[in-house]
Amino acid sequence: MPCSSPSGSNQVGRITQRRLEGAVKVLLDSRPLLPLLLLSCLLLCKNVTSHPVCPKGEGKCEETLEESLYYAVNTSDYIHHFSLEMFVDFDLYYSKGPWQFVSDTNMCHTASIGAPSTKQEAEKLTASELFSLTLRILRSWTDPLHHLAQEFHKLPPLPETHAWLAWATGELERHHNRFLEKMEQIAGQVDPTIKENKDYSAWSDLQSLKSTDRKTQVFAAFMLLRCISFDTYKISNYMHVLQCRFFPGDKC
Repeated sequence: MPCSSPSGSNQVGRITQRRLEGAVKVLLDSRPLLPLLLLSCLLLCKNVTSHPVCPKGEGKCEETLEESLYYAVNTSDYIHHFSLEMFVDFDLYYSKGPWQFVSDTNMCHTASIGAPSTKQEAEKLTASELFSLTLRILRSWTDPLHHLAQEFHKLPPLPETHAWLAWATGELERHHNRFLEKMEQIAGQVDPTIKENKDYSAWSDLQSLKSTDRKTQVFAAFMLLRCISFDTYKISNYMHVLQCRFFPGDKC
């Protein structure tokens, strides 16, 4: 069942059974974490949507930490599922013909951050460490997501999916920027000193994304979508861990 999009938009692409069957083969031939990412979308995607913590209305809205973390969990799940769907679509269609991709997650520009990949690993860290890692990862994606949205229309078009992916890159950037801003506010509720650290991992592959060599350009976009699906998976795990740490419940 596909994830619903913010504001009830019906433009979000749908992961159909046919596409998932093709994606499973692609992902199972890759590194071990990719099947987990796909599985996470299948298990968690139901009824996931991105909602503002404070609905529009009169007066100043002041949400509690519990409400803020609920927003963070909900939104991080949505962004992960959205980015994973983009990666699956891109890989299914651009891996055909001359586009043959061989990659490693260590090639991701955020690999140097050393952020834990699983919920079990994240549970070993303090709340401050998890918030700091989340902000560092999010800040590391501001620049590459902006350029991906700007350059995607220059990639060789594929009729089946290019229009939706071109739209989705802009949506992903918008949701990312909004989430980063909100996460800075939430982190400040827990530990005001966290926001003072503006560290991030710089992305240095803009030249490849702007390359006139189409294979180089497509591979650069492929790596960005692959890496963002990994990193949003991590952040989604961190948000679930934080919610359970501060507000244990039945889902913990």
